[in-house]
Amino acid sequence: MKRCPACRRDYFDDSLRFCLDDGSALLDGPATAAATLILPANAAEQTLLRDDAQAQAISSSSGVARFYEDPLIGRIKELTEVKSLLADTDVRMVTLTGIGGTGKTRLSIEIAQQIKDDFPDGVFFIELAAVSDPMLVAPAIAHALGVKEMGRSTVLEALKDHLRDRSTLLVLDNLEQVAAAGVPLAQLLRSSAGLKVLATSRELLKLRVETEYQLPPLAHASPSGGESLSALMEFDSVLLFIERARRARPDLQLTEDTVRDISKICCKLDGLPLALELAAARAKVLSASEILAKLENSLALLTGGAKDLPGRQQTMRSAIQWSFDLLCDEEREIFRSLAVFEGGFTFMAAESVIGSSGRTDNILDLVTSLTEKSLLVTERRGTREPRFRMLTVVRDFALETLGNSTDALSINRAHAEYFLSRALEAEPHLRGEGSAKWMNVLKTELNNIRAAIRWALENEPAMAARLVAAVRHFWTIHGHIREGQHWLDEVLNKTPEISSELRWELLTGLGNMTQFRGDFDAALGIYVESLEVSRSSNDQRRIAQSLRGIAAIEYMQSDLASARERINEALEICRSINDDFGSGAALARLGDIAFSEGDMSEARLRSAEALAIFTRLGYAQGIASKLGNLGTAELLDGEIELAAVHMRQCLDTCIEIGDEVNIRLVLEGFAALMFDAGDHRNAARLFGAAEGLGDAIEFVLEPAERRFHDIYYQKLLDVSNADEFAKAHAEGRRMNGTEAVSLALSFDERDLS
Repeated sequence: MKRCPACRRDYFDDSLRFCLDDGSALLDGPATAAATLILPANAAEQTLLRDDAQAQAISSSSGVARFYEDPLIGRIKELTEVKSLLADTDVRMVTLTGIGGTGKTRLSIEIAQQIKDDFPDGVFFIELAAVSDPMLVAPAIAHALGVKEMGRSTVLEALKDHLRDRSTLLVLDNLEQVAAAGVPLAQLLRSSAGLKVLATSRELLKLRVETEYQLPPLAHASPSGGESLSALMEFDSVLLFIERARRARPDLQLTEDTVRDISKICCKLDGLPLALELAAARAKVLSASEILAKLENSLALLTGGAKDLPGRQQTMRSAIQWSFDLLCDEEREIFRSLAVFEGGFTFMAAESVIGSSGRTDNILDLVTSLTEKSLLVTERRGTREPRFRMLTVVRDFALETLGNSTDALSINRAHAEYFLSRALEAEPHLRGEGSAKWMNVLKTELNNIRAAIRWALENEPAMAARLVAAVRHFWTIHGHIREGQHWLDEVLNKTPEISSELRWELLTGLGNMTQFRGDFDAALGIYVESLEVSRSSNDQRRIAQSLRGIAAIEYMQSDLASARERINEALEICRSINDDFGSGAALARLGDIAFSEGDMSEARLRSAEALAIFTRLGYAQGIASKLGNLGTAELLDGEIELAAVHMRQCLDTCIEIGDEVNIRLVLEGFAALMFDAGDHRNAARLFGAAEGLGDAIEFVLEPAERRFHDIYYQKLLDVSNADEFAKAHAEGRRMNGTEAVSLALSFDERDLS
């Protein structure tokens, strides 16, 4: 308790430094609130109270208090929308919400500066971070406005009287720790028609008069990083980083590699302004690529903020610690538990993982609370259930607290078990009905699956083997060939004691990916081993699939006679046991062999038979592959209009399931269509784009695909100017997948006439 030496009033908050009645100095402690009057242009001179924790407030000739000498970068949309809200007569209070470091304070000051003329009786910025007792918020506001009780019953009543007929905006910064002050704020707003409040908080005060504006981080490029250099320079996050990095290093040179590294930093840090500023400060001694590498330990790197900022803004850890300290024990427990999710989670996943590890039963309320406190971000995608995630730096903090807890082992095991169950649920559908849906499920949960595999490999290798086997088809279809090969090889080396059934699944998956990458000798050895395993258990379906694998290697090595013999043997087995999928796969390979030999009639017949089977099964990747095969054979047969229909259907299916392998192939089909339509430039661009995508996923063309490529590629070379072809081809190679697909979709069948 403290007593003011002037008015003799007692205070029970040890954090106070000034008397709330007359500003007399108390004995010690930080200031309760720093208030700055942001004057309207026609206002009289008034005293400004400043706090050393703020950047110095410099009054311009117009009497406007400037907290920041740097211009605000970006936020045009946010500025416009919040100003529009405050201009609405029905809106009395706008609360900017978001995790610490999103720039709520900076934006609120900029808004106040821009709308100061709309409030002739003043715009007041009041910093409340040092106030921990909600009862002291009204006295802090009164002190900022120079209002005293003067015999009235309460400070609140004095404020009501003072503001009743005034047009004033109060900018209240950092309300999260005094959220209970919302009730008197609402009373103040109801009694003062000309008063409006712009607040910043990491959570809503939950008042009926309150309108929330969730402030997102700055926009950044996609994780795939396929945007052009000019597009990257349009992102506010990139511009902010560059501006702050040049402050630390004025001679910073912006090469294309540097800008792309900066974009990756912005993506890694989720566009969080404070994190970007702290990272950019490291440009004094580190290159952008070195900063990016060190972000694996982001909280250690993101320190060293300006000394004239509040302590919570000088390191990213402090900014998150501020929010963490405001949580109750149950919220802290679930916060660190949710760190186990990598790449986000659904509520169902959180409930299953946290519930199965023996956590509290009120998970819904706690997830909701963490979302309201801006520690979780909600993402909605169309009609699908919402997903939650932590920003990268928030998750890094949560992982630290999880790693130091006794619960880490059980929560990680529960996470791995949950995603194993999801993978096992998806597996039978990946080559049958519902394949598109389940491919998208696995794509969405890819980072969680990776995290589960990493943990299981170190702690329960048998679980890792089951998980990797369950998603082996996903790796191939989605173009994650090198990664899938790595995981399959790893689990085979670490789990010698597994069932023959599981070993066969791992071997065939590994053989498939090794073949795709062009290591045919190694792939052949793997397939031969898988055949031995399947024959030891006399599993006819698996024997047939292993035979198809060996035949695939013979086909890739142009031993077409031997390949056809093995495929016919596999087809006979599949028909005898009613294995429709195996029959379709065998017929498809027979079509490939015929195509390689130049027999387009046989190739079209076998591809059509396989397409009918895959359509009946609902196997989306098989449908896409055979539509593409039909289209290429039809092109070589001169049936260009029919080929165009099948190519379009193929591309649509590939887009639906994210089939990177067949997208790469159908792009060449569209390149041929462009050529036949006389659009030689875009044909060259699509050939380049297909090659670039193939290189990215390390895919080696099969003989049938190579035959088609060589025929049309040579046709294009024969009619093209060499320099113009090279330029267009290089443009295509620089395209990302989205750009290449958009170019293919721009093809109009009417151009063929």
